[in-house]
Amino acid sequence: MQLEGDLRSAGSIDVAGLINGNVFVSDMIVADTGSVRGTIQAASIEINGHIEGKINADTVIVGKSAVIKGDIFFK
Repeated sequence: MQLEGDLRSAGSIDVAGLINGNVFVSDMIVADTGSVRGTIQAASIEINGHIEGKINADTVIVGKSAVIKGDIFFK
């Protein structure tokens, strides 16, 4: 699946496709096949795929297959 535009959710999401836009969620997991191009704001994020943009989260888990191009801000 490919999403063009911003995504807002009070719950958690798993990304296995492509998101071109900003993401505002509670909890997020980016799978090995997942890719996000945009700003991510989440309480907790686990990254195993590709991220291109700023990440702002309380908890950030970076997996061994993660590729991140951008800044990471966490508590």
